[in-house]
Amino acid sequence: MIRKIKIALTMGEPEGIGPEITLKCLNHLPTNIELFLLAQPQVYYQLAKSLNINIKKLNIIPPLNKSNPIIGSIELACKLTYKGFFDAMVTNPINKWKLWNKGFNFPGHTEFLAHLTKTKNYAMLYWLKPFKILFLTTHIPLKDVVYKIDKNLILNKLNLIADNLWMFDQKPLKVALSCINPHCGEKGKLSKEENIIYEAIELFHNENIKIFGPFSPDTVFYQALKNKYELIIVPYHDLGSVVAKTFFFYDTVNITIGLPIIRTSVDHGSAEDIAGKNIASPENLIKAIILARDLYLRKKSYYI
Repeated sequence: MIRKIKIALTMGEPEGIGPEITLKCLNHLPTNIELFLLAQPQVYYQLAKSLNINIKKLNIIPPLNKSNPIIGSIELACKLTYKGFFDAMVTNPINKWKLWNKGFNFPGHTEFLAHLTKTKNYAMLYWLKPFKILFLTTHIPLKDVVYKIDKNLILNKLNLIADNLWMFDQKPLKVALSCINPHCGEKGKLSKEENIIYEAIELFHNENIKIFGPFSPDTVFYQALKNKYELIIVPYHDLGSVVAKTFFFYDTVNITIGLPIIRTSVDHGSAEDIAGKNIASPENLIKAIILARDLYLRKKSYYI
């Protein structure tokens, strides 16, 4: 008998839509997934009753950190996944402002999980149906992007991709780099930051990866939609997020590539303005959970 894939799901912001979409997704998961919710149980049973949601089965493990159960949920999921009790972990949306006011010193899940696992080279990656997007920088102001990106950063991310080829379908993997400035700096007349990207491409060599570009961001996504590239590397957060959330809002799953564990996440916020109104869709969470399962099986198969 094939065992079920065990997946840990964090609680996220309890006053947001996390509890609602969690309850709604339970009856829509494949039978080979066993979901474990790391949360305070009373929140979910009370909500299920008020929304008239029938719960067939709910595995709940309360967080150990009772002073801050939201952070405790992430810590416990990460720890138990790393130790092999779970095969992968999925994160529900958090309210960063609330956590920052309680002393949380990380920009978000991505950086916190890298800290917990002592991972130095990692990146945020969006998993979409037609292509994937990897971010050179994540949660920093736009004015700081050009100072953050250098040749070593680009090479580190290219090597990170090379270390995680099991994630991708194309052989060899075709990767397109997006420019920072409009029209790639007009060959140096408008800007010279693109020279760094050209230098990194010249220095990187891997027979399993083909690098293309850099390309102007206003055309590179169109080419990816035509299956020319499987992965696009973008210099900053919103350049990739605007495309993903405009055209693939419910299909985009956030992954932290480089961690020693598999972690996926919904790609939306806690949406506290609609919490408890029974209108939140669990579609993105269902996709994140299923992708966590698929990535676990893909990695396991790749290294056998």
